[in-house]
Amino acid sequence: IARAHGIDAAQIQIKPPTSGNQAWTIAEIQRKWPTQADSISIDMEHHKVIDQLAFKDYSLVAKLTRWGVDAHIGVLFGWINQLVLALYAFILCIMIVYAYRAAFKNSNFKLMTTHFVGQSLLVWNRATGSQKIGLILVGLVLGLSLPVFGFSILFTLFIFAIRKYIPSKS
Repeated sequence: IARAHGIDAAQIQIKPPTSGNQAWTIAEIQRKWPTQADSISIDMEHHKVIDQLAFKDYSLVAKLTRWGVDAHIGVLFGWINQLVLALYAFILCIMIVYAYRAAFKNSNFKLMTTHFVGQSLLVWNRATGSQKIGLILVGLVLGLSLPVFGFSILFTLFIFAIRKYIPSKS
């Protein structure tokens, strides 16, 4: 019944009803280009279509969202999409390393970090006990829920602490 009503993707998802008075749902799940995301609900008792939704009837925003998510996870254009994402990630890592290198080569780096650490300690010392507890709790929640963010903050603080004790060449 679904094939006769336009569900023609190679990859489909069939969901049986959870109770006797519900319809079967058949949805196309092909995420490659061109996207096939039509769906249909069928009453199997009477063998008739209850509802049908075609991807061409989606709003522009819904289509762009679907394509954006598929491109982001690397399935929209197959291996080419995955290769582009891998190259992007590699280039981003190189840019981060160069940014750190440029910051460490800067002759004002030690002065900047000393000023940053000094300002941070000044704010910390002027904070009340509840503000300090709140800041620590927010930092812990962010560090645990976003581990890459938490690790990068700890790594940066570690580098700043090491740089403080390494004599400059100037």
